Amino acid sequence: MALFKSLEKQTIDLILPTVRVELINKEFLKEQGIGNIKLIKIENDQIIQEEVSLFEYGKELRLINPFPLDQKEFYTLLSHTNPLVACTGDHSLSEAISFDRLPFYELRDMKLAFQTNLIALAERVGKAPFYLKQYFKELFKIYDRNQERMIDLLKKYDDLFEMEKAYYNRDFNDLKGKQFKLIKSSLIIANLLQQPELTDEFHALNQLIKSQYSFNETLICLVEQQLAFSSCPDLKNFEQQTQEKYLTNQITLIQSVELLTEKIKKVTTATL
Repeated sequence: MALFKSLEKQTIDLILPTVRVELINKEFLKEQGIGNIKLIKIENDQIIQEEVSLFEYGKELRLINPFPLDQKEFYTLLSHTNPLVACTGDHSLSEAISFDRLPFYELRDMKLAFQTNLIALAERVGKAPFYLKQYFKELFKIYDRNQERMIDLLKKYDDLFEMEKAYYNRDFNDLKGKQFKLIKSSLIIANLLQQPELTDEFHALNQLIKSQYSFNETLICLVEQQLAFSSCPDLKNFEQQTQEKYLTNQITLIQSVELLTEKIKKVTTATL
């Protein structure tokens, strides 16, 4: 919605997967000054376009579906796109952070605790009125379990029998009934995206995650550990014995670290 507020742009491009025309809130788009919607996709190396006219004068919203893309093409797109990037899972979220983009995270039931952690991290990098924290909280507000189910259903909607479609249409209508709540949060998010401080805060958040919550160092340690075990099986047995002694309160944590450190020194000296 922040893009709709830009007076300089007469054509707005959104890159996204397949969109169902019947689920587009056309009245809301008209209120945002969108006069024409153009859906663009590629099938069998052919560009297919579908237009939906809302009113004669207004901006053009182009919903472009270039997928599937190979990784190189996707990263090129990601590096040249608007800072706001939609994410559907852990992998796409990590990619957005790697490219220093602001994630628009699609919440799922299993990820609610993770979103709560993001809100807490946003407070660490910001200051009142905490624009980034407000942004993540609005994403939390628009989550709806029924919406999650409908998203999954859309993937197979065209393959359903007409009787099944009629049954699920009631759920779609229920989802449409919650449009006002979604619109309210969307407009709040749009206003937040206009704040320069939000950009500074999400850059700081991405840097914080990269520097303090990166898995790289942990992964390196795990690889080094397995290499050490492979070259010296006795070291693995010694670690297991030390761990057992610590868990059964025979030694303290400090003593276990000292024992392992001394053992590693002996193994290293013997190897050299």
